[in-house]
Amino acid sequence: MIRCRRRWGMNTLLAAWVATILLGGAGGAWAAGNGNPVLNPMAREFTLSVEMGYFIRDMDARGRNEDLSSYGMSLKGTYGITSRLAVFGRFGMSDLRLDRAGFSGSLEPSYGGGLMFALYRARRDPSLNLVLTGAYDRLESSESDIGIDADCFNGSLLMTKGVGDLLIYGGLRASAIDVSGGGMIPDMDSDDGLGVIAGVDYGVSERIYLALELHLFDEYAASGGIGFNFGR
Repeated sequence: MIRCRRRWGMNTLLAAWVATILLGGAGGAWAAGNGNPVLNPMAREFTLSVEMGYFIRDMDARGRNEDLSSYGMSLKGTYGITSRLAVFGRFGMSDLRLDRAGFSGSLEPSYGGGLMFALYRARRDPSLNLVLTGAYDRLESSESDIGIDADCFNGSLLMTKGVGDLLIYGGLRASAIDVSGGGMIPDMDSDDGLGVIAGVDYGVSERIYLALELHLFDEYAASGGIGFNFGR
């Protein structure tokens, strides 16, 4: 695990929180993070975090291209069941937007969950891991009397490495989104299914961390967050 010995004052923590909100809000976004692959599977512990993010995705709407985007904020809880396996759930608010169809939905409740499994852990360096993740998220949004929803599936294979107070991770990602339309909006599926993922966690203290994650090629997404580890 990454452990930071510094003790930061309340003003510094407040500034970090504001920076995280600005980071997530600049794009205005929901992008479900795959989540702290070393901090959580390493021990039996509970982590609570707030995440904000944004994604944009190419969709196939009955042979016509469409751009799907979303923004939002979620509260995520993660629990390490064993030294290798962790599960997580999240609940928040998000919207859905379709550029060509002119649909701009409102913020509505979203939810999801998933798991992380450490396929490999280095004995001499516990921050060096090969982690398999999987997640499902449900997003819903409406405009006037038209409502649409999206089922989001993703999985990734990540390599992680701790460097000082930083946890750096990256790897391959597979994902799919199915959108159920309403009114004049047709059902649609995501085009690209394979991409890459990169992220970093920064240990502000022994319990508090900041997180940033990027998705490329299957979708273009960014998410930021702040978390508190109750078990460290």
